[in-house]
Amino acid sequence: MSSGKPLAEAQTAALFAILFWGSTYVIFSVRSVFFPPTSIDFFSLKRLAMTFCGAMLFLFAVAWTGRRMGLSVKRPLVWPIISTIAASVALLLLRIMYDDLTDPGSFGFADHGGWILVWSGYFLSGITLISSARKAAVEPPKAAEAKAEASPTIWVQRNKRSIPLSVDDIDWLEAQGNYVYAHAADSGGLLRSSLSSLEDRLKSSGFIRVHRSALCRKQRIQAVERKSCGALVIILHGGAELPVGRRYAADVTALTSA
Repeated sequence: MSSGKPLAEAQTAALFAILFWGSTYVIFSVRSVFFPPTSIDFFSLKRLAMTFCGAMLFLFAVAWTGRRMGLSVKRPLVWPIISTIAASVALLLLRIMYDDLTDPGSFGFADHGGWILVWSGYFLSGITLISSARKAAVEPPKAAEAKAEASPTIWVQRNKRSIPLSVDDIDWLEAQGNYVYAHAADSGGLLRSSLSSLEDRLKSSGFIRVHRSALCRKQRIQAVERKSCGALVIILHGGAELPVGRRYAADVTALTSA
């Protein structure tokens, strides 16, 4: 894997951490204006240090949560909650240590409890939002998953190798003795099977029997033409012409009147 993608993810995570740091510093500064007896001070060394620590813990929590959610798809909401609790406890301990060093004996459960609850809300909302966005970016869309499930594949032999061939890529199937050759838009392949068994298997995928030795996909039919000799043929989008057997002429002409 190239280093470009991890570098871009690291830069994005760092940008989120800086924005988180700046926004929380501004919020707590404005809070000091409207919630006395906190003194009005737009610059506080303690607030600067605590919001920086909170931003770093937020960065680590986002990275850890993303890793855990990538390893397990079960109970995805558990990981943001666990990382929020861990980051909140770590930040609370850092604040207690800071207060103990700068102002011994100033510890108060009410003050610290309310403060850490606010931070917990920041952590949980931010971690959940970013982790959910990252998970949605790497997961295939629901429509793509449904399409993949609705497009079965068959295994064919090509150049002495067995490869999967999507049924949606097949134009028509031709019986060749004990084998069937699948003609596809780009390339095809050979598989050991009978045309009758493939007819039953692929009927739900839009294939129709047009000859005792040919099946074709209805969506690939460009025209149904009757030759001057009276023979009926099907012309596919790729340019191939398939003769229509008398036994199957009624089914083919029914397509033109549908």
